[in-house]
Amino acid sequence: MAVLNVNAVSYDSKDYWVSRFEREESFEWLLDYVKLKPVLEKHCCKSNSILNLGCGNSLIPLHLYDEGYYGHSLNLDYCENVIQNMRDFAETRYSPEQMSQECFPKWAVADVTDMKQVKNCSFDVVFDKSTADCLACLDNDGSALRLYESEIYRVCKDNGCWISISYSKHRWENLDFRNKWLLTVDSVECSDDNVLQSDTSFNIARPKQYQYIFIFKKIPQTL
Repeated sequence: MAVLNVNAVSYDSKDYWVSRFEREESFEWLLDYVKLKPVLEKHCCKSNSILNLGCGNSLIPLHLYDEGYYGHSLNLDYCENVIQNMRDFAETRYSPEQMSQECFPKWAVADVTDMKQVKNCSFDVVFDKSTADCLACLDNDGSALRLYESEIYRVCKDNGCWISISYSKHRWENLDFRNKWLLTVDSVECSDDNVLQSDTSFNIARPKQYQYIFIFKKIPQTL
């Protein structure tokens, strides 16, 4: 007999995220900045414009600014409260002069499957960290992920890069990108701690867990 998990988290629910952001200052899903930094250094120049989708309350945009990235930085989320929270958070840590710089991160409210305010071919790098995982929660027919990918292709510059980080190595395998993206996939082990201590004092091996980094390079469409 199947048992319904009444405590299951609705990661696809805006209400869940609004409630969470009311009580949480910052949280990094999947890779933190230390583990993400080599990926960004490999695929981004410090002058690149970067679009961060489903940014939540991640501090990565501010880490990039602190590291000297000076391209336009736009960070989108559909929760109004977290966008305001991040603006307020930045005000407590940076001067008005810093925040007035063109390269200082900007936050805006947007549906990442319908980014009307973002122009075509306007960003060198598009980045998301588990946003696709959230979209996939109730996306039984794949339509939400297709909309998401289509919007990213539209706003990414020709030969630009989309970095999508997921807990699932199968996240993008059901979508056909052959004429749109060149795809490579890498993995990062979640933790070096793979041994648990049991109540009987025997060491129990914990299976290694990985997070997956999908690197999409945009193929320009010929007329």
